[in-house]
Amino acid sequence: MKKSFSIFFIALIILTGCGKNEKNLPPKQNVEVGVYTIKKSDITIKSEIPGRVKAFLTAEIRPQINGIIKNKKFNEGDYIKEGEVLYEIDDKYYISLYNEAKASLKNAEALLESTQLKSQKYEELSKINGASKQEAIDYKSSYLQALANVESKKAALETAKINLDYTKIISPISGKIGTSNYTVGALVNSNQTSVLTTVRNTNKVYVDYMQSSINYLNLKEKLFDNKLSIDNLNVSIRLENGKIYELNGILSAREMYIDENTGSITNRAIFENKNDFLIPGMYVDVIVEEIKNSSEILIPQQALLRDSKGNPYVYILENNKTISKQIKLGNTYKEKWIVENGLKENDLIVVEAVNKIKNDMEVSFVNVDKKFEK
Repeated sequence: MKKSFSIFFIALIILTGCGKNEKNLPPKQNVEVGVYTIKKSDITIKSEIPGRVKAFLTAEIRPQINGIIKNKKFNEGDYIKEGEVLYEIDDKYYISLYNEAKASLKNAEALLESTQLKSQKYEELSKINGASKQEAIDYKSSYLQALANVESKKAALETAKINLDYTKIISPISGKIGTSNYTVGALVNSNQTSVLTTVRNTNKVYVDYMQSSINYLNLKEKLFDNKLSIDNLNVSIRLENGKIYELNGILSAREMYIDENTGSITNRAIFENKNDFLIPGMYVDVIVEEIKNSSEILIPQQALLRDSKGNPYVYILENNKTISKQIKLGNTYKEKWIVENGLKENDLIVVEAVNKIKNDMEVSFVNVDKKFEK
């Protein structure tokens, strides 16, 4: 009896003690999370690619004849008009060649007139047996030789005239002229590889940029799905100081082959060069508005988590409980991710306190949509 009473008494003490401990425990803390309501958005996908500015027209000025420069007719950096004389080469030698060719032509023309008259005379005499047919044939041959000699002398005169004209080196295009690599008194020749100077037309400029073959194929696929043309893309450029150039460009050309060394395609856009702001050789970032997508699901970057294998997932909220959802990501857009699969419109996605929760956890929440409305 005493033993039974003792066991009962000990059990009562234990139960009483447990009750006191439970009352003294702190209440369970309810985690509060920030949620964002998923909405579908219309967006424009852009890509940013390094590029380089090139002149719309470029003329490297070289001599066509041998000689000594006797005059330079421009100031470096001037705007040059097409046909304007840039250099003059000493022309004394070429004037003498021209005069000699002109005299030779006159002599040949005089001889032609004489042989022509004789040929006509002996042709008439041969008809009345006043001269042999052989004589008529011989004089006709002399006439034809004289005629060919005149044509040869005309060609020589034309060549001499061209070489004389080449003593004045003109610009084949209009544009800004660069520095002169030769001075007055310098000897130049028609076979030299070095340029005298360069003229660049920069009223418009090209901007060349490289695009990987993978990106090109992805873009073509998206454009095909949306029935758009690859030649109607909007192109802009970001300058080295971070500012966006005020005028948009037009995609003008695209190489029709992939470079075997780089695996990329060269694209070319044309920009109007307002106030000569864009200088050939300048590096820029080309911004291509590739495609406009409607009804895309976007999520803030803060919501994204990855499992041990690197797979992306997020937490959504249903009936105040967290649910882990695997998702398929697309590109980034501004400060958000494009989600291709795994979420739907009006889902509540956890964007704040994501590291304090786990799957199937009851939480309280506050809506933070306004923080991410951009």
